[in-house]
Amino acid sequence: MATATALEMGFLGYSFACSLVKALRCRAFVPVLAVPPLAMVAASVAASAAAARLEHSPAFCGLIAFSLVALLFLVLQELLIEAHEKDGRMESGSVTRGFCRCLEAPSKNM
Repeated sequence: MATATALEMGFLGYSFACSLVKALRCRAFVPVLAVPPLAMVAASVAASAAAARLEHSPAFCGLIAFSLVALLFLVLQELLIEAHEKDGRMESGSVTRGFCRCLEAPSKNM
């Protein structure tokens, strides 16, 4: 999964770079292309420092729980959209309702 995401992001970056080459001059698009990787490195360093300080606290559990729920929502959103596209209909709130139903299912078994 991580490899597929890395490849997808690589091709997305390549297509972004190709569109910049057509739109901007050579000296103008080099700094624009440098911003996303630098922002990713800076964000990962900041997240690593913050996580190291929070590692043995309840806030770290909340951070991990939020991350897992966000990942679950994104995966379900993609799957539900794809399933509705196969049916030929797509309602505006169907993704959110489907996500809420998935969250309700484990609580009903308790």
